[in-house]
Amino acid sequence: MNNFANPISQMLTGKELLKQSLENKLRSDNQRDIIDLDSTTNEIWNSRLTTSQKYMFTKFADNANKNRNSDTIELIARINTPQITKSEFENSFFNGTSLQ
Repeated sequence: MNNFANPISQMLTGKELLKQSLENKLRSDNQRDIIDLDSTTNEIWNSRLTTSQKYMFTKFADNANKNRNSDTIELIARINTPQITKSEFENSFFNGTSLQ
């Protein structure tokens, strides 16, 4: 599953990013069925990467999450922005009714 294409997917982690990179590399080399992807990812993440390499994967994943979710965050920020309308009916429909 490609998390970059699915805007409703879980947050991407550094380890998941490593797994996707490994999967893409294996697919391009036609070797996808040769290894257990989860075990190999765990082995690389736990035993082969330095702390700084893990940090770089994690920061890249964080940036990807921010970019992937930026449209949603912008829409959420607009929730309290009143809509410009031409009639009282439209104003009540789009902006709600004031109970004051």
